[in-house]
Amino acid sequence: MFTFITHTLFKPRDPWWWAGVIVEDYMTARDRIIELLKSEARPMTSREVAERTGLNYNTVRGRLSELRKAGLVEVRGGRWSLKRY
Repeated sequence: MFTFITHTLFKPRDPWWWAGVIVEDYMTARDRIIELLKSEARPMTSREVAERTGLNYNTVRGRLSELRKAGLVEVRGGRWSLKRY
């Protein structure tokens, strides 16, 4: 299971709080989806991807569509997987 955490060195009210985010621990929605699909042995539905990543379902659908247009993932029978070359 993945853990997606951002660490800060400053209080969130501080306008410079973003300066303390550790970049290695920050993953975009796109990164989360790609990492999950890499780790799974089987294709997944967009609903499963949303549940496993903790992302909003509509966000997942949008990012999967973008990834498909970029040629990184494929969908068959409503199940998504990384494109294998």
